[in-house]
Amino acid sequence: KIEANLLELSLFNCHQFACHGPEVFSKRENLPCMGQRFSPCGGILCRKRKLRGVGVGQRRTNMTTFASLDDSPVTSDEEGGDPDWAFLSEQLNPATLAALRVHKGLEVEAPTHRICESSGPSKSHVPVAVSVSALEAIISRLSGADFAQTAASEGRLQFSPDAHRSLLLDQECGDSAASKRVLETQGVLRLNRCLPAEVCDALLLSVNKSLDKAISDENPCFDRAAGFGQVLERRNRYDMMLEPTEEILAALSQLLGADAKLGQLFQEVFANDTDAPFSELSSLISDKGAQRQQLHPDNAFQEVCPFFTTFVALQDITPEMGPTVFLPETNTEACHDAFNSKESGATHEFLVAQEWATPLLRKGDVQVLDSRTIHAATANTSGRRALFYFTLQNPLCVDLGKKGVTPTIDPGSILPGISMNLSDFR
Repeated sequence: KIEANLLELSLFNCHQFACHGPEVFSKRENLPCMGQRFSPCGGILCRKRKLRGVGVGQRRTNMTTFASLDDSPVTSDEEGGDPDWAFLSEQLNPATLAALRVHKGLEVEAPTHRICESSGPSKSHVPVAVSVSALEAIISRLSGADFAQTAASEGRLQFSPDAHRSLLLDQECGDSAASKRVLETQGVLRLNRCLPAEVCDALLLSVNKSLDKAISDENPCFDRAAGFGQVLERRNRYDMMLEPTEEILAALSQLLGADAKLGQLFQEVFANDTDAPFSELSSLISDKGAQRQQLHPDNAFQEVCPFFTTFVALQDITPEMGPTVFLPETNTEACHDAFNSKESGATHEFLVAQEWATPLLRKGDVQVLDSRTIHAATANTSGRRALFYFTLQNPLCVDLGKKGVTPTIDPGSILPGISMNLSDFR
């Protein structure tokens, strides 16, 4: 505990000095104090502090913005510039420096010497690689505590007596044009009975079998190379990419066919343009013990929605399984600005005023998500929840990933070599 606190303080001091210079220490309020935490992204994270904006590892873009739920100032690399790595290399020992670079996703040159040498005739050597791993784990743990605190704060807001909570109900609008209007305005749409129960049962059996095999491996690995995508709050939560097997393709044909409700919706949304590539083909699974995620959109705001994700319930979802909560009508620039605001208390006021809609999907129901809509998975306190999902790239979003215009696009949760299109199922 003491070592972690000392590491936290030394990393914060060196990082602040490297980013902002000695003037950062001229004001007492800039110094870390009890209860504050070091953020690997470049500042201190106070109680109720979080990184906001696009969900980290949430499949779409790498643009992340920052805001606060409390009155604390925000500090970040974006405000102070990139760290002076030359300065940090002089101030931090090789293992600490390497751990910081690992956590920030930068390449690390493996140090050749060792640390932790005693002055006596018998020296205790600790390999740098081992130290780097341990220190990076500390950084992750310190950072993760703040994400968990923020998610808990959001949960208290959702279930406060004055909160506007609702169930996301089926939109039997009568025609696909009306469903399109709901999706455009609400940012999320529920459609019931889109996939037969027996198809869902077969998919669920296949997903469970594949995941249980991965979990039971002697050295389980859940990275992209093993076929798993990134997801917020990864403990007991899995984004497992799927092969386009015959049963998967058959399910997609039933969902996206010209006579299917979902197929007709996308025909309307994409203005009859069926050239909509799949950017994701995967399953989202949470087991008992999965914690609540932070609220996040999957994309930073842009004028035209770049992606639409369809989640298919493979079983009946109960409140204890950790269903996703959505904030309807937050797919707008004004909502993103308020959500990411750095003004004191602005984000808190924004969230207090929102509707918190939770779809308790039944087997075969779907929810369609505009990637700009703010949402979060809640905590799973009962048992496995499994969703089959796929994401379509909007063919009407012509500036998708254009540098300087829209966010660059990270690889989605789809296995390498898979090329599929909405037109394949029409």
